[in-house]
Amino acid sequence: MPTDISADVAYIGGVWCEGVLYGIHFILFATVCGIFLNKSYIRGRKASSVILLSFSTAMFVLSTAHVALAVRELLQGFVFERELFEGGPPAFFRFNVFPQRKALYIFNTFLGDGLLIWRVYVIWGRNWKICVPSALLLIGTIICGIKTIVANATSSADSVFTSDILSWITSTFVLTIVTQITATALIASRIYYASRMSIAGSAYKTRYMSLVWLVVESGAIYTSAALIQLITYLLKMNAGVILEFMLAQLSAIVPILIVIRVGLGLANDGTRIKDTNSVNLSTFHATIPSIQDLTMTYSDSALTGPKDLTIDDHGSRLSFDEAHSGHLSRV
Repeated sequence: MPTDISADVAYIGGVWCEGVLYGIHFILFATVCGIFLNKSYIRGRKASSVILLSFSTAMFVLSTAHVALAVRELLQGFVFERELFEGGPPAFFRFNVFPQRKALYIFNTFLGDGLLIWRVYVIWGRNWKICVPSALLLIGTIICGIKTIVANATSSADSVFTSDILSWITSTFVLTIVTQITATALIASRIYYASRMSIAGSAYKTRYMSLVWLVVESGAIYTSAALIQLITYLLKMNAGVILEFMLAQLSAIVPILIVIRVGLGLANDGTRIKDTNSVNLSTFHATIPSIQDLTMTYSDSALTGPKDLTIDDHGSRLSFDEAHSGHLSRV
């Protein structure tokens, strides 16, 4: 078995890491409020803005409560109840399951997964059939998560590494990891498909791909951390506690980070994206551009080509106006 650290050391390290991430979360939440309380921004997208702000607020509240409970438990173990446990702080943190704090973390996971699935629903043109696999995984996660909460609260066991608790924790983590991977793949594939179908210039296709990497990179942060924690739990290592504290914040930070980057139209190249013909970035709503549309407008200054470009569209004709005017209409 790999070399482990004592439970009290893991707890101190975990609370410290969570404190740093909570500071980042606080800044991100303030940014979300600035975006979705801006009347000029939410005009025409009020419903999606309310949903995103509500989810973000709920996750921030749960994350704040998680930090508060973590600090209280830290004081209990090292100050108030130091002498009550034989073996001191290492025994206190090793043989307590802390059900209230773990319940907050699990509920935050539900919200984060739910927000991700909602983005899948929107970006796939509100096609609920696409969301069925992810939704079923979320239902499984909720069931196993609630079972985990009940097991933590009612079990006579004095450690999360006992079989009656560990089995439900393992199921919850496996399901949420698969949910994250499935939903992230659906979002990224939809954007990639839009880039392949787009008749816009190469500059816009590059920006599409930057969105794909945005989603993949952001999703990989939480998924990789959750996978590492699952492995440490299966190995019954105290080091997994550090990941547990970090994930309590990452489960909210990652969805909010994607919301902010998409809401502001930022890609990984630092440019501002505004391709309204293909992807509605503010709501993460994608539509596949088609030459069937009566009118399309492009503003790509890099667009080059002949002054008169016609496309045969099943008996009708599409034509660009004079050179580089960027107007495409049916003639």
